[in-house]
Amino acid sequence: MTKSLLPQRLAPVHYLLAILALGNIALLAFVAFSHLRVPFNLEPMETTLLDHVQRAMTGSPIYTEPTAQFTPLSYNPLFYYLCALFARFLGLSLTTLREVALLGTTGCGIMLYLIAVRETRSKWWGIMTVGLFAASYQALDSYYDVGHLDTWLAFLVLAGCYLIGYSQTRLRDAFGILYLVAAFWMKQQGAIFLLGGLAFLLWRDLRTGASPTRSWPSAVIALAFGPLLYLVLPGHWMGPAFHYLTWSLHWTEVTREEIRGFAEFLARRVTVPAALAGAGLQLSLERGRPLGIWGFFLPIAFLSAVFATLIPGSNLNVFIPFGIWLILNAVLVLPRLVRAIPWLDQIYFPAIALGLCFVAFTYKPSDVLQFQNEANLAWQDVAAYRQQLDDTKYLLRTTLLKDDPLLRHVADSYILEQDLGNRFRVLQGLPRRHNELWPRYLYRYDPQAVLRLSAAQTRP
Repeated sequence: MTKSLLPQRLAPVHYLLAILALGNIALLAFVAFSHLRVPFNLEPMETTLLDHVQRAMTGSPIYTEPTAQFTPLSYNPLFYYLCALFARFLGLSLTTLREVALLGTTGCGIMLYLIAVRETRSKWWGIMTVGLFAASYQALDSYYDVGHLDTWLAFLVLAGCYLIGYSQTRLRDAFGILYLVAAFWMKQQGAIFLLGGLAFLLWRDLRTGASPTRSWPSAVIALAFGPLLYLVLPGHWMGPAFHYLTWSLHWTEVTREEIRGFAEFLARRVTVPAALAGAGLQLSLERGRPLGIWGFFLPIAFLSAVFATLIPGSNLNVFIPFGIWLILNAVLVLPRLVRAIPWLDQIYFPAIALGLCFVAFTYKPSDVLQFQNEANLAWQDVAAYRQQLDDTKYLLRTTLLKDDPLLRHVADSYILEQDLGNRFRVLQGLPRRHNELWPRYLYRYDPQAVLRLSAAQTRP
């Protein structure tokens, strides 16, 4: 264990940083409160996830053949059943999904605090870690409080690593692996961390000279409740398309856009944490100090981010585990760096590094605040606008028909009636990488008008 680095002469600086960290935690709590009862999607898939939870509540198969009424998502199913459990008591609603996601976010914050305090023997470093996690809200596309599963994936991975990282018994190892198995059942990305957990147990046993049989119960648990259970789950429980949608479906692809997006995320948001985390790995290797589980898992978290870049069209939520690992390792390395290089203390290095991390995560609260009253007014505005329309067939679209590959074929029957601009922009939900859509283009069914417009445009 390390001692905290809080020299007396730095007291004003670290008090200011503590205020900054606590302010970001309070801001995240306020933003989350403003989102709870918003009646429309804050994230494009929220209502689709709600349909999955409803099926889980009724015992209906989730992974049915896609239809116009319901198309299953390709995530593993544990989040749906977890939300169904809460929905039995709280009711089925978007609010319930967001509350469940917030439990995952809270769990992440608690785990980060416990880890930092245990590693540094300082509550101040714990506050710094949780503060940076809260500050990264918008940098990771505002997924900490919407009805989505990423915070639960991160919480289960942190909890599993905490158990096996400080374990001295087979039983604790087994429970840690069970948490990592659960992470896999939340999202396929969790399989990377499950394999990492097994690799850590093997590496620890080899390094400490422990019996090679110590970790076999954990390996059996991982195999039985991971791939074997996945393979044998019957179709009449999960649905006939379960294995196809969650495994066989080829939804990975190397694209320049995703690689560029990952590079931009590294450059704009996590340059300092990444540099600090890398310095921590180098310091451990140079001094021959055994890596703890948090350093050991840093390359594994990076691998999960690389895997995420293979999913075209993803928002930055796919980098949440990686971002959390960078934040954690960046904080943990600062006391070690100052002890190894004392003159860093003289130039206020820890305070400067933490300050730069907070600056990189800075966002405007007004960009992400959404209150129920404002949302209701927006819905009322949409309803009033629709009542003004006559009985003619209309389409209210978020994009131009000619740019929609699914509806492009009807463009010769509908003419653009009005571009509503930003009137209903509040309905786009939260701003993120791939979500700048709101009801904007009103089309009227009028094939003859389309023909006349086409003829006028082609006339010499």
